[in-house]
Amino acid sequence: MRRIAGHTAMIGRTAMMTGVLAAGFALAGCGAPPDGGQVDIPAAVPNPGAQQSPAPPPGTTAPPSDPASGGEAPTSAEQQAGGSQPEAPAKPDNCTAGELEVSLSRGDSGMGHTNSDLRFTNNGDRACTLQGSPGVSFVAGDSGQQIGEPAERAPKSEGQLITLQPGESASSPLSIAKSGMYSPDECRPQAVRGLRVYAPGDTASMFVEHEQQACSTPTQPQLTVEVVR
Repeated sequence: MRRIAGHTAMIGRTAMMTGVLAAGFALAGCGAPPDGGQVDIPAAVPNPGAQQSPAPPPGTTAPPSDPASGGEAPTSAEQQAGGSQPEAPAKPDNCTAGELEVSLSRGDSGMGHTNSDLRFTNNGDRACTLQGSPGVSFVAGDSGQQIGEPAERAPKSEGQLITLQPGESASSPLSIAKSGMYSPDECRPQAVRGLRVYAPGDTASMFVEHEQQACSTPTQPQLTVEVVR
C-alpha cells in the first residue's frame, strides 16, 4: 500500500510539472519571437462610440475643403465666379461749347500789350475737363470773318488737366498786342467785333464781344494765349 501511494504521489507531481511547463511555453509564445523577428500587431479597431462622416449620396460631389482646416484655397477663377468686381468710375469728358460760358476780363495795359483772362465757366449739369490752351482769333462783320492770324498757343503739355464741376470756372491768360505797335502798311488795321474762342479740345466755337482795331495782315500773331489754369 505504501508503494502504491508513493507511486501515486509521484504521478501527481509529474502532472503538475507538465502543466507548469505548458503554461510557460504559452507565455513565451505571447512575447518576442526567439529568432528576433517582428511581431504582427493587429490593425486598430474603429471606436464604435466615435462619430463618422457620412458618405455622400451616389451621384453627388463632396464639398470643397475648408482653407482654414488645411484644405486647398479657391483659385482666382473661383473667386471671380463668386462675385463681379466693382467698375472704376468713368473719367469726366472734355468740356464743350454747349455747356461753357466764356468771358474776357479787362486786364492791365503796358509795353504795347493788353493782358486779360479768358474765363471758362461750366454751366452744364455734369463735371467736365479742360487741358491746354484755347484757340483764339479776331472776327469782324456779321458773318464772323476771321481777321489776322490766330493766337499763338502755349503747348498742351504745359497745362494740367482741370476738372470743372457745375458752376466752377478756370482761366486762360490772353495777351493782345496793340495795332499801334505795327506800321500802317504792315498792319492794315481793321475794326473787329470781338474774339472767336475754341475751348481746348473742342471743335465748336464761342464768341466774346471785344471791339477794337486789329491788324489784318500782321507779320506775326497779334494774340498770345496761355494754358487754362
